[in-house]
Amino acid sequence: MDAQTYEVVKRTVYRAANGQRLAVDTFFKDFREVGGVLQPQRVETMANGRMLYVMLIDQMEANPESVPPETFGRPVK
Repeated sequence: MDAQTYEVVKRTVYRAANGQRLAVDTFFKDFREVGGVLQPQRVETMANGRMLYVMLIDQMEANPESVPPETFGRPVK
């Protein structure tokens, strides 16, 4: 989590592959505002330091009528 923006910038999960534990890291980058909420526009996924794929988002639309704005508020300290 980014200490200044509170955005999740990295997620690590562990998978079993060929009897070994494999770390899969996902990096969230290039945050832009979408409907008043910062959303990553680039997502990179790596396993054991090797790039698996990069997802680039060129368009994202918000659906503000279905979710109340306070759902996206910062956590209370």
